[in-house]
Amino acid sequence: DLEASLAHNLLSVIGSPIRQLEHKIVVRYPTGDEARALKIKMSEKVLELTRWIYLEGSDKPVSYINFVIASHVLEFPFLN
Repeated sequence: DLEASLAHNLLSVIGSPIRQLEHKIVVRYPTGDEARALKIKMSEKVLELTRWIYLEGSDKPVSYINFVIASHVLEFPFLN
C-alpha cells in the first residue's frame, strides 16, 4: 500500500498487536552536515523524530525510525 506509512505496512505484515509505541521529538539546531543536506541555515531549527514500536510478547522493538526535518516543513497557518 503506497499510501500508508512504512510502519503501517510493516505492522500489517507482522500481524501482532502493538504493546508499546514510543515517540520522541526534539527541536534543536542542525549539525553542519544536516544543514548542508537539508539546504538550510545553521540558525534554522530542525525537528528530530525517534520512534520505537514494540509488539505483544517481545521486549525488543520491531521498528525503529530516526529522522531529521527542517522546522519550516511542519509550519501551519494558525487562525486567531
